[in-house]
Amino acid sequence: MLGPTIPGLVCGGGVLAANAPDTKLMARAVALLWAILLGALAPLAGHLSAGETYLGQVQRVVDGDTVQLLTSDYEQIRVRLYGIDAPERSQDGGPQSQAALRGLIEGRQVTVEVLDVDRYGRLVGLIFLDGLSVNLEMVERGQAWVYDSYCKDKEACQGLSAAQGRAREARLGLWADASPVPPWDYRRRARSGGSPGGLDVHSGSGGSSGQAAGRPAIGAASRFASTALRGNRKSKVFHNPGCRHYDCPNCVESFKSREEALSRGYRACRICGG
Repeated sequence: MLGPTIPGLVCGGGVLAANAPDTKLMARAVALLWAILLGALAPLAGHLSAGETYLGQVQRVVDGDTVQLLTSDYEQIRVRLYGIDAPERSQDGGPQSQAALRGLIEGRQVTVEVLDVDRYGRLVGLIFLDGLSVNLEMVERGQAWVYDSYCKDKEACQGLSAAQGRAREARLGLWADASPVPPWDYRRRARSGGSPGGLDVHSGSGGSSGQAAGRPAIGAASRFASTALRGNRKSKVFHNPGCRHYDCPNCVESFKSREEALSRGYRACRICGG
């Protein structure tokens, strides 16, 4: 005996019983569920895009121009500050720049206006803390350079250039040095196998290392003179000599070429490209 029927549902020439499966109805239900699921996941799939604004907490300051952010949607994203380039951590002024940015925003709630996405997948944007432009503040304090090669937003870059002029005139931060080395030159010299310059030549107690000012310590110079790639034995990531992670504690493996590193199961660093 058939169970109660549902009015309006007809199968062929007869009335469809409630306990009889309707494959078309099931297919529509499955399609609807997929549409809902894909609609919910779409924002996550395309979240790294220019023109977006993100709210979040700065979990970690990587260096003077890069931070790790936990967004209000609980996504972890890496943000590069637009229009500025801070000294590398192994460079004179690098630790001070990182400390300055850390003091400004680490653990704080910020707003990020995304202007670009770089080749490493990082968001590149303007960071604001209670209305204060953090990008501008870092340059104003003499803790970062204006990155002219990549600063294309006219309004933002004019403000950054003016701030750099004021910092230089007041000899703030990196401008206290008569001839500070731009980080892009530092990286290029390191990649070429020569002395990158700007290395700290002072002892931890503040005394002189006994070398002429502006010349790198012997150990540091010989290390950067090497063109070998270095691999992190824990993360299995390899770095080139100009990378900020080249001197990491676990970077103890050495490779003569990318091919050798790849053949041994290592992958290229997303920051320096290996």
